[in-house]
Amino acid sequence: MQRGPPVQTQREADGELVFAGGWREKTRTSLSPMPPLSGLQREVLSLYRRTLRVPRTKPPTTRTRWSIMLRYTFRIQAARAKPTEFSTVEYLLRAGRRQVDMFADPSVKDCQVSAAMHAWDEEDRRRR
Repeated sequence: MQRGPPVQTQREADGELVFAGGWREKTRTSLSPMPPLSGLQREVLSLYRRTLRVPRTKPPTTRTRWSIMLRYTFRIQAARAKPTEFSTVEYLLRAGRRQVDMFADPSVKDCQVSAAMHAWDEEDRRRR
């Protein structure tokens, strides 16, 4: 069946095209080939973004250490769980939120970065 050209309608703004003959089709709002993120994936991404914002609240001399420590901790913890282990991911999300809340406290000014964290950071920068 050959479809005619889309007919301009008010619904086009709502993400729906109406073709001649009344045939309707939803338009994609994103050109990304990836499927939409699940709720759990959105929560993990939200926590990671929140984690990356914490160093901005710290003194300028310590921001690099904070960034290394938080990225390292997040990646190491993320490697502990397979994406299909929902209960483990949920547990790590809860634990991660508590840690980020603790680190985001204005009274916490500095952190320690181990040699392993520095080595991981160097390797991570080389991979990018």
